[in-house]
This record gives sequence, structure tokens and C-alpha cells, in this order.
Amino acid sequence: MVAEQQTVPVKILGHEYVIACEPEEREQLQAAARYANEKLVEMRDKNKVLGAERLMVLAVLNMANDLLSANVAKKNYEQSLSRVARMQQRLEGVFASGDETQLPT
Repeated sequence: MVAEQQTVPVKILGHEYVIACEPEEREQLQAAARYANEKLVEMRDKNKVLGAERLMVLAVLNMANDLLSANVAKKNYEQSLSRVARMQQRLEGVFASGDETQLPT
């Protein structure tokens, strides 16, 4: 049975928005709204002359940049883990064979 969507009120920059989501997504949606609101308030307080639309565009661009940076960091981390796993397999093979002359010096 498919769960029915529910509406969740969220407040951003003093305005309430009602968003539809799956019940299991409710907490994450509320956390995302709190995070977005915190970033927007922070930016608004630093840049008193920005209009709401420009403020939202800048916030979206900042958050997208953060996400892209995190994705690059994750990819680099995964590549490092893969290299370590390959080295571990090679070392285990060397020790299992008993031929330690294959170890790098």
C-alpha cells in the first residue's frame, strides 16, 4: 500500500509555506527548512539591502556550491578507500603466499 502524502508547514524568513511530502520524509523536510531559514537569516543579517528574491537566489547558489563541494570530497574519499583496499588485498596476498620478497621496499 502506498503511503499518502501529508502536508507539512515550514517557516522561512517569517513566511509559512505548506509542503507536501511522504510521511517518512517529514522530519528531513523540517530539518532542511530549518537549515535553509538559518542560512537565509544569516545572509539577510549580513546584507541588509538585499531583497528577498535575490537573497533566496544567493542562498540557493551557496547551498548548491556546498553540495557540489561535498560530492567532490566524497568522491575523493571513496577513491582513497578503494586504493587502501587494493593495497590491503595485495599485502594479504603476499603474506598468504609467504613470499615477503614481493613487499615494496
